[in-house]
Amino acid sequence: DVFVGGSFATPLRALAISFSKPFMYMGYSAGALKADAHKYKNVADIDKPGVKVAVAMGSGGHEYVKQNFKNAEIVALDTGDLTAPFMEVLAGRVDVGIQDAVATALVASKQPNLVDLYGSDPFNVLPISFAVAKGNLELLNFLNTLVDYMRINGKWRKGAGKYKADLGGFFEVKPNYDPLGGSGRTGQIK
Repeated sequence: DVFVGGSFATPLRALAISFSKPFMYMGYSAGALKADAHKYKNVADIDKPGVKVAVAMGSGGHEYVKQNFKNAEIVALDTGDLTAPFMEVLAGRVDVGIQDAVATALVASKQPNLVDLYGSDPFNVLPISFAVAKGNLELLNFLNTLVDYMRINGKWRKGAGKYKADLGGFFEVKPNYDPLGGSGRTGQIK
């Protein structure tokens, strides 16, 4: 009935399934050998002739490079293993691997020769949402109410707190609540 693992909500995917309000946002990063990191100060430095970029076929990173890279050689790996692009970098078969910022940070933290190039400033940040079958409006309304409730009451932040070290590349949008009237005191909602 519902995909709760979190999915990148994109317009193309929304043609097939319905997405809840986003509960967080996540971007992409890239990994390169420590010795070559200086060559890739920004994403545009990757899209150059002679640069080989590995991505997992069908992943969001693959979609991004197909749409945005015109010069680099794209190596699409036929695998569901999101760490595979970085293994190709470590093996010397490609120059850069691209994947979501969480996968990039995880592999870079375990491989001393791999550098997470944009972990503190990921690119192509997208909303992460729950997904339900088209037409299931009751479940979608429930999930949207849940997302709002968890955000307003700080429950997303509290739940994520124990994983803070592992959540590089995730972001939340914090609403700004302003009192509409009353004594003019600052509201209790943070």
